[in-house]
Amino acid sequence: MAEEDRTAGGTWLAEVLLPLALPGTLTYRVPDGLRAEITVGTGVTVPLGRRRVAGFVAALRRGEPPPAIADRLRDVIGAAPGETPLEPAFVRFLVEAARYYFAPPGEALRVAFPRTARGTVPRRRFVLPGRAPAPGERLGVRQRALLAALSARGELAQAEALHEFGATPARLRALSARGLVRFEEREPVDPFGAGPGGPTAAPEPTPAQEAAVARIRAALDAGGYRGFLLHGVTASGKTEVYLRCAAEVLRAGRACLVLVPEIALTPQLVERFRGRLGSAVAVVHSALAAADRRCVWAALSAGRTRVVVGARSALFAPIRDLALLVVDEEHDPSFKQGDGFRYHARDLALLRAREAGAVVVLGSATPSLESYRNAHTGKLELLELPERATPHALPEVRLCDLRQRRRCHPRHPFLSLELVEALDQVLRRGEQAILFLNRRGFASAATCSGCGAFIGCPSCGVALAYHQARDELLCHYCGFRRAVPEHCEACGGSVLDLRGLGTERVVAAVSELFPAARVARLDSDVAPGAAGERVLERLRTRALDVLVGTQMVTKGHDFPGVTLVGIVRADLGLQVFDFRAAERTFQLLTQVAGRAGRGGAAGRVLLQTFLPGHQAIAAAVAQDYAAFVRTELAVRRELGYPPFGALALVRVEGREEAQVVAAIERLAERLRPVAEAVRVDLLGPAPAPLPRLRGAYRYHLLLKGAARRAIREVAARAAAWAERPPPGVRAILDIDPLHLV
Repeated sequence: MAEEDRTAGGTWLAEVLLPLALPGTLTYRVPDGLRAEITVGTGVTVPLGRRRVAGFVAALRRGEPPPAIADRLRDVIGAAPGETPLEPAFVRFLVEAARYYFAPPGEALRVAFPRTARGTVPRRRFVLPGRAPAPGERLGVRQRALLAALSARGELAQAEALHEFGATPARLRALSARGLVRFEEREPVDPFGAGPGGPTAAPEPTPAQEAAVARIRAALDAGGYRGFLLHGVTASGKTEVYLRCAAEVLRAGRACLVLVPEIALTPQLVERFRGRLGSAVAVVHSALAAADRRCVWAALSAGRTRVVVGARSALFAPIRDLALLVVDEEHDPSFKQGDGFRYHARDLALLRAREAGAVVVLGSATPSLESYRNAHTGKLELLELPERATPHALPEVRLCDLRQRRRCHPRHPFLSLELVEALDQVLRRGEQAILFLNRRGFASAATCSGCGAFIGCPSCGVALAYHQARDELLCHYCGFRRAVPEHCEACGGSVLDLRGLGTERVVAAVSELFPAARVARLDSDVAPGAAGERVLERLRTRALDVLVGTQMVTKGHDFPGVTLVGIVRADLGLQVFDFRAAERTFQLLTQVAGRAGRGGAAGRVLLQTFLPGHQAIAAAVAQDYAAFVRTELAVRRELGYPPFGALALVRVEGREEAQVVAAIERLAERLRPVAEAVRVDLLGPAPAPLPRLRGAYRYHLLLKGAARRAIREVAARAAAWAERPPPGVRAILDIDPLHLV
């Protein structure tokens, strides 16, 4: 539609995108009086049944409505008050993202505009000090505590005063009537959190960094879409490349988006961006309060904020005039949404950059095989940082074979004598260590020493893990928990064996061996909120000697005092049913090894395993990404798995196993002729590797083929069936699945 035709005569029809699980947009007539106000991206209010719903215009056209809806066509009510129009490129991105994943477009809109981000920016009430209390003035204990806090802090949000001091709105009003406090209402001053103490200077770039920045700057200057893969070893200074390019974008008055795997675990990256770019940086994450989220979204929509750092959902932030999109640690599986709208943020970052005519940079020390192949087939331009940005070399990696029991500690056989000795040396020198084990809890199972039965989850059938800190058994899949029974429920035996290990067991062992050491752990039991941040801060300020953690310790951290990394069980990730197991294991081991030796002293890594000959383990010990990729790509090519083919997973689940089996067998019969016609392999149906979860039985079909278009043709039939599955079951379609469980 030409811009100058918007006010011409004729019937104007708007395709409106609503935040509802509808199969597509809905068509509405645009009244003559609204034609000049409405364009693609305009927020509008429309009737839907007996209610009014807010949405955005996805397309405008002039002509006659389809006969099937002509007599039911309704008018747009008006432009939605307080909504800044979206850029047409952003609307196209939302629609195309939903189409690719066979999701209702309203699902994409709901990710972009969750309920907490809609509406006008709220004004928040603050409580400030009033007059000083007179000598002997009658005040309660809590009132005096509140007034003392106000005197010390200057102000409190009213919600904070209510929660922290047990006040009520009526009591606050009473204090206000006495002149002891006063109220102010205003927008949050800094909804993105406190910034750094002051600006930080840029370090001298290495020649490799300068070359990478020059290539990206040239693409920014040229305009239009361009994609890069920035492959740099750990500590090679990828973040410095991002910062210099973001500064260039800001100087041009445009916007930049930086995606990270988990925003709560990358405080240093956020600090560096704020230190270099100042108040222009907003941080977007799922823990933002509703008021702050609305404030952030309003600033983005209006173009007042130009740099956004966030986790995968930040990809859907309504940033205006986007010029640069960065995906840091692009290989990380956290970028894949596991439920609902199952999108992959890395893949959609390429789509958003293409729609916006922006430059996209994917960065990693261990690029995914998909991105690696895209770089070697010309879809992305490869930029390399082959050396660390500091004078320090990569750490030495040594292998410890756990099969040789005589070389393991007698009381703690999961710790080799070499690792125990290395820990002792590090602690004597006043240095720090990280011990990595990608399993939380104390023990992975509790079994009867008499009959061998394990205590399982009633909803999932898997063994419950023992968590010593809470003294309870926990299902790591559904969250079910229970107390440890005194007797075996199968045979009545009174002795339970705790088998396997987790981070809690490693902490206990290290604390026993080195009682003077300051030991802490970082896993998903600890990490949420301020507790995890405090653990990281203690390690950063050297108030901690040994950190035991899961994969969270690999997420972009830089601890100069860490000279030793011990990998307790390097092969745990190889014990899962997944063709990507070797790739994930190599990436994880390489990333955690890279935490060592980032300061003045040389780093050392001890990698313990029962599988020393596995190619992922051997390549991680050699720190040889190229060798791993050569071997793994040959396997993938032979089997037709990504990046040499495409996948789609269809899962059917329900409470009655017979219903699930019957439904998926009927679906397979329907899909098989189509799959054979387009040369797509239909694998299954079969029970999922985790056959029962949260009380539901799970069966799946895997679509595998060389041509993505053929996969989509079969997947479209599955998606249509999944919209109206048989009673008692539900169907899930996952395009480009990362996990097959």
